[in-house]
Amino acid sequence: MGMSTEKMRASFRLLMLIATPKLTDKALLLFEKGKLPMQLQAYAHGTASREMMDMLGLDSGEKSLLLTMMPKTDADDLLIRLRRELRLGLSGSGIAFSVPISGANKRVLQMVQQVCQEKPKPEMRRAFMQENDYQIMKVAEGLYQNFQLKRVFYSAFVNVNHNSNLPTLPGGPPILREHRLYQADWLLRFYGFSAGELLSEDRPDFNIFLDPKCDWALRHLEAFPVEINRADYNTLLRVPGIGVKSANRIVKARRHSRLDFSDLKKIGVVLKRATYFITCSGRMMYSIPQNEDYICSCLMQDITQIPKEIRDFSYKQISFFDEDALSDFKLTTNDLCVG
Repeated sequence: MGMSTEKMRASFRLLMLIATPKLTDKALLLFEKGKLPMQLQAYAHGTASREMMDMLGLDSGEKSLLLTMMPKTDADDLLIRLRRELRLGLSGSGIAFSVPISGANKRVLQMVQQVCQEKPKPEMRRAFMQENDYQIMKVAEGLYQNFQLKRVFYSAFVNVNHNSNLPTLPGGPPILREHRLYQADWLLRFYGFSAGELLSEDRPDFNIFLDPKCDWALRHLEAFPVEINRADYNTLLRVPGIGVKSANRIVKARRHSRLDFSDLKKIGVVLKRATYFITCSGRMMYSIPQNEDYICSCLMQDITQIPKEIRDFSYKQISFFDEDALSDFKLTTNDLCVG
């Protein structure tokens, strides 16, 4: 049974923008991207008092009036974008608002509803999701090597407004994938790894269940175990559970005496990961078979492979410029599990 005309009217809004012609032209581009079917643009001079114009952030120059009709949820989203991208609210910029519709007939409302509900073409949706982790890391590596970029940021897409025209994934935002990309980026910048060592065209995506360093070590068991008292600094950096600080401390401490596992724990080595890949004076901490499946199953029992912030994830986007938000998210060296 179809929706009544009155209910359809209640679910739609007439959005109005009063701004300079230059800002209105920018707004039209946003309207076109949103595939809004009905638009009316007119030039006008207002009759309001000077005090009212100042209160609304308008001046007495020529203004452009832009009208369009859309579902209420889309109108709310577009108002936010207009205020942000056109910087509405600054003196002399303009004003945007929406009002309920009371006079449109059902045929017009159905036409607007049909156009606004059109989904992006399948090939457009696939384009959003085609990049694999290997391609992303190769781009990041190129930026570091060729342009001396200080830092690359990664952000999983979160459809905050739940707009049906935006791409969505069945399992929700890929926050854990974002986390793995940050871990791998850390390995590129501070641990001497290359993108080609971590991934390849045949193996283009990171292991969701293990951090990239553990995953690399499992695929290169021929390089382990590493003797703590003899390995050089760069080799120590490739051992899971050993970070930049702990590698430096090991190199300094063993100048004075041979190190054992109790010393490594005091130094800050994460033994629950490192113990499978190291020896002290030729001995492993436990009798551990150098078998990929066995070590993998042991590592996967470590719940810190997936940080608590992600296990308890509740659609919180971090700001790249907000130190408090970053500290709340706790993307520290330890949480990145690259040590």
